[in-house]
Amino acid sequence: MTRAIALEASSAGHETVDFDAFWEFCIMSGEKPGVDPVLDAHAYLTEHKVVAIVEGMTAALMVAKPEDVKPFLVERLERLKASGTPVNHFTDEDLATMFDVFDVSRHGAITAAQCNRALKALTGRDGEVRGGVDESVATVTMRAFIKHARAALDDHCS
Repeated sequence: MTRAIALEASSAGHETVDFDAFWEFCIMSGEKPGVDPVLDAHAYLTEHKVVAIVEGMTAALMVAKPEDVKPFLVERLERLKASGTPVNHFTDEDLATMFDVFDVSRHGAITAAQCNRALKALTGRDGEVRGGVDESVATVTMRAFIKHARAALDDHCS
């Protein structure tokens, strides 16, 4: 809204906006006085978990790498609609595939740092991910990775 006010002021040839002009802009710009469209959009995205859905779909694409993306995404959304499960609900097979991506040496274990990077890729979150691993842990097995991934995804979808 601040940018819109600045643009309105500059288009009117002013560098500043007095309170009356500001209030008129607020009333004319929304259904209710003082409504900020950016905050409304953020509230909508949060309420409907749109960001989590998009991040989940992106992570699913990274894991599955389907040849035809659109039918894959449609199937995932239809599964969500039918079951009510989160879009980023991965099967054990999906999570095992992601584990294999990080287990390049095929030793059946990855480092804690690799595990945490994978969890961040799944959830799209930077920083600490719930379900993450203390990086002093030497290795993480596939079974442990799946457990940590489920915790991180559950936290992300809640």
